[in-house]
Amino acid sequence: LPLAAVSRAIQRMDARALTLDDVNALKSFLPTEEEVKLLRAYRGDLELLAPPDLHFVNLMQIPFLERRLEAFAFILSFDSRVKILKASIDNVKEGCVEVTRSEDLKFLFSSILALGNTLNDGSFAGNAKGFKLESILKLGELKSNVGKQPADFFLYLVEKFYKDRPKLFDLPDKFQHVSRASRECFLDLEKECNCLLEGMRNLKDLLKEGDQDSVLTGVIQAFHSRTSDIPTDLSRELSQVQDSFKKVAEFLAEEVDDGSPGSLFTILHSFACKLEQEKNALLRREAEKEARHRRRIQQEQRRAELQLSAKKASHKSQRGAGSPDKSQPASDPTASNVDEVIEVLSKHSKVAVHLLRNASMHSEERGEET
Repeated sequence: LPLAAVSRAIQRMDARALTLDDVNALKSFLPTEEEVKLLRAYRGDLELLAPPDLHFVNLMQIPFLERRLEAFAFILSFDSRVKILKASIDNVKEGCVEVTRSEDLKFLFSSILALGNTLNDGSFAGNAKGFKLESILKLGELKSNVGKQPADFFLYLVEKFYKDRPKLFDLPDKFQHVSRASRECFLDLEKECNCLLEGMRNLKDLLKEGDQDSVLTGVIQAFHSRTSDIPTDLSRELSQVQDSFKKVAEFLAEEVDDGSPGSLFTILHSFACKLEQEKNALLRREAEKEARHRRRIQQEQRRAELQLSAKKASHKSQRGAGSPDKSQPASDPTASNVDEVIEVLSKHSKVAVHLLRNASMHSEERGEET
C-alpha cells in the first residue's frame, strides 16, 4: 500500500487493508519522541519533506496512535488466540476424563502392583499399597534370568495379557487427548487468559477516552459486543480444569506440580506408547515364529518327497539287475545234469563215467556247430 493509504487504514482500523503482521510491523516503525518534536517544529512546505517524514506527519494526525495500533492488533489476533487457548484447555479436560474413565488403565496398574508385590514377597518392598507413576516407565529394567521366561517385566506383562485382553494395548488410541495434554502447562494457559482479560479492559478504557472518535468507537463497540464474555468464560473453564486435574492426581495418588499437568500426562502417554511398541514386537516375534514353523514343515515335506523318490529309484534298479540278459546265450541245463550224474557214478563205475563224458563232449560239439 502507498504510505498515505497505510495511514488511512490505521485510522479506520481496516482489517481488509492491513493484516496482523502488517500492524505488528507498523508498531515497530512509529516516530520517536525526538522525531515528533522535530516534525511539529517544522513550518515549511510539507511537500518538500521526504516520503518517510511525510508518512510520520500523517501518522501524528491519528488520535491515540499507539493505543489504536495495540487495540487493532488485539482485535485481529483475538479469534485465533481464543481458538488455541480453548483447544489447550479442552485437551487437559478431555485428558482427565480419559484417565479417570479408563478401566484398562485401572486393570493394568492393579496388575502391575500385584505382580510387583509377588516378586517382592518377603522383602521390605512387598505388600506395597501403590507405586510412583514414573516407575512404570522403568519396568523394562527389571530383568529375568529364569528359563524361558520373558527377558523383562514389560515383556512379561505383554505376553501375559495380550491373548486374553488385547484391548488393553489400544491405550494410545483411547488416550488421544492425554497425548495432547502432555504438551500443556497451566502457567502458560493462565498467562494467556490474563492477557485476553487485560486486552478487553484496555479496549474499554480506550472506548471511554476516545468517545469523540466515531471510527474508533464503532470498531471497538462492534468487537466488544461479540467477544466481551469470552475471556471470562475461558478463565472460569480453566479454573474448573485445574480442579479436575487435581482429582486425577489424587486418583493416581501422585504429587504433581499444579502448574504443569504435562508431566503427568507425559508419563501416561509414554506408558501407553510403550505398551503398543511391546505389543507390536510380540506380534512380529509370533509372525517370525510362525514363518519358521511353516518353513520347517515345508522342509520336512520336501525331505520326505526326496526320500520317497530315492526309494522308488532303488527298487527300480534292483528289479533291473535281477532280470536275465537276453543278449547272453542261455546255459544248457543238460550239461549241469550230466556233471551231477558223472559225480555220482564216479563212485561206482569208471567205465560208465568214461562213456558219459564222451557223450557229453559230442553233444557240446554239435551245439557249437549249430
